[in-house]
Amino acid sequence: MTFREWSRQIQYLQMQVQSFLLATAGFVEEFPSCIEKQTGGKEKRTMSRALKVLIPVIGALVGVLPMVTGLYLACIRKKKTSLPSGSVMGKEFMKVSYDMLLKATNGFSSESLIGSGSFGSMFKGVLDGITVAVKVLNLQHYAASKSFAAECKALRNVRHRNLVGIITACISIDHQGNDFRALVYEFMPNGSLDKWLRGALGHMSLPQRVDVAIDVAHALNYLHQECETPIVHCDLKPSNILLDNDMVSHVGDFGLARFLTQPRHPNQSSTIGIMGTIGYAPPEYGLGSEASIYSWRYLQLRHIATRTHHRKESNGQHVQGRIQPSYIRRSNIT
Repeated sequence: MTFREWSRQIQYLQMQVQSFLLATAGFVEEFPSCIEKQTGGKEKRTMSRALKVLIPVIGALVGVLPMVTGLYLACIRKKKTSLPSGSVMGKEFMKVSYDMLLKATNGFSSESLIGSGSFGSMFKGVLDGITVAVKVLNLQHYAASKSFAAECKALRNVRHRNLVGIITACISIDHQGNDFRALVYEFMPNGSLDKWLRGALGHMSLPQRVDVAIDVAHALNYLHQECETPIVHCDLKPSNILLDNDMVSHVGDFGLARFLTQPRHPNQSSTIGIMGTIGYAPPEYGLGSEASIYSWRYLQLRHIATRTHHRKESNGQHVQGRIQPSYIRRSNIT
């Protein structure tokens, strides 16, 4: 072999070695550039796998979250409905729930309904073996919530034999998810004075009428003079005077009651809109306890002056009714 041929053979072997080294650069520590490229590929593959796992998990969470939230809210509503509510009146008052009142009044049935007004309906019920009257507020009326708050505030700190006793109050949610407000009173079996004046419950003797007047006067004196903060009823009328088994009168319905926190000046105008029943609300409405005294005087005028009459119908039957003097009839007060 000549020198020229031997040199060519050496060059060929060098080229083979270089090709081999380039092909195996990923496995040799002296070639860091190739290692960096390979590591970057691994990171991309790891990131891709992580995204493939995270995307379905996040999608599942987004789909489940509304369901969990709905179940949580439903549990809270159910808890509010089932748990007793009595804190609005104080710890000493009985705690009742919506379900308890629903059961006590036979589902607020028409058979249990004993009266209704603009702020709500009154139902007769049995609660823990005691006959009670349950006033369910009509919260669709704009002033019903305010009336509920006023009555709770007025009755939770007063005690008198001539005031309708309140047993407790309930703030809850009904089975449709609507707000529910109710007041529970002692039941008055002899109804309202208004029904007696109309003759619907029978005849009231003159001594009984005088007793009613005295009972109501005692109630007003207590509210005006003996309470720590004087209370003005603002809606004293026959339908708000109830009679118990012994025909003792009790003043009720304090939904429009006002507290006299400070004396009023005779020339000071009232910031309270005129509320109550026309005829029983005095011209000086808002001046203080004089408003209830005016209502009491008018009440006695109608109460004492109303008398029973009998007439014979064409079919021969005798009908009993009530006669009021013309000066009362002209006022159209019912």
